[in-house]
Amino acid sequence: MKVTGTKIWFDIITPKDVLFFEPMVKRLSARNRVMMTTRDYREAVGLARVRGMRMRLVGRHGGGSLIGKLRASAQRVEDLTKTVNGFGPDLAISFCSPEASRVAFGLGIRHVSFSNVSHYAAMMRLSVPLLDKLLIPRHIPKSRFARFGIPSSNIVQYNAMDESVIVKNSSGSPRRPRVRLTKGRRTVLFRPYENQAAYASGVTFDTAGAIRAMVDGLPEYNVVVLGRYTEQIREIRRELAGRAIVLDSVVDSESIFSVTDVFVGSGGTMTTEAALRGLPTISYEGIPNADEKYLVGKRLVRRCTDPLKIPGAVRRAAAEDAKGRRARVKRFLDAMEDPYDALVKTIRAL
Repeated sequence: MKVTGTKIWFDIITPKDVLFFEPMVKRLSARNRVMMTTRDYREAVGLARVRGMRMRLVGRHGGGSLIGKLRASAQRVEDLTKTVNGFGPDLAISFCSPEASRVAFGLGIRHVSFSNVSHYAAMMRLSVPLLDKLLIPRHIPKSRFARFGIPSSNIVQYNAMDESVIVKNSSGSPRRPRVRLTKGRRTVLFRPYENQAAYASGVTFDTAGAIRAMVDGLPEYNVVVLGRYTEQIREIRRELAGRAIVLDSVVDSESIFSVTDVFVGSGGTMTTEAALRGLPTISYEGIPNADEKYLVGKRLVRRCTDPLKIPGAVRRAAAEDAKGRRARVKRFLDAMEDPYDALVKTIRAL
């Protein structure tokens, strides 16, 4: 089943969007005119550059304050309106971008969106009621999204986790990341939570404390930290004073995972991706969400919410039967469908 002769606009605003939409953009670009927009957001722009995806930069990320987010969003709606109206798309596709939702609705453009983040309440309230169709993973109940104002009949479920797209689209021969690791040591990769996100308000997890505990408790490991924001990276470096390897450049997840033995994350995209790549994976559940609970239930992710107990959790995860874990992950992945097929069916139905 193909979509042909359609002008399609993708609004790609996070690093997860870049990796998730990349194979879909490639396939749709073969027979359609496609425009991609993004915003000035460190990881999204940097990762798009790494992946060779040419996007129009429209607007910026609003930072950590509510007034900053509001002003940035309002300005981006105005700027996107000019860009999108000039392109004249028949269809908009996003990962519940609030600005894409407002612009598509205002210009009368059909909008199909994906989401697996029903816990992003502010984003869902601003985008979901304006969508024509919402595509979600089957393990998340439709009711989690319908409460934001979209009829259940306009929600399409597919049998896959979104990160399966990223894993299955891997090159298989990643470039080695530019990071100096001590030879003879294993490597644990730590991912801080999104402390500037609206949905992270009230999170009190001690990021610096968790990293210090790993440095002290795992002397046989390289401790690598992959921060999200420039300010976050500077703060972590200042607090740790060189005791861990804090990356300051945007890296492709496939690349950094190729040198990772154990992953510790907040329970978001990289946590799921690490688990689906067969890595021993620990979640400190920085932001409780459906995907993390699903993977913990499947015994593909271990949960450890106490920063001081993470070193022990790392050792236990690393001691698991690697062959058995990889076999379970393969069966899990093989049973998943391609969300692209659900997208094409939805577009044709519209």
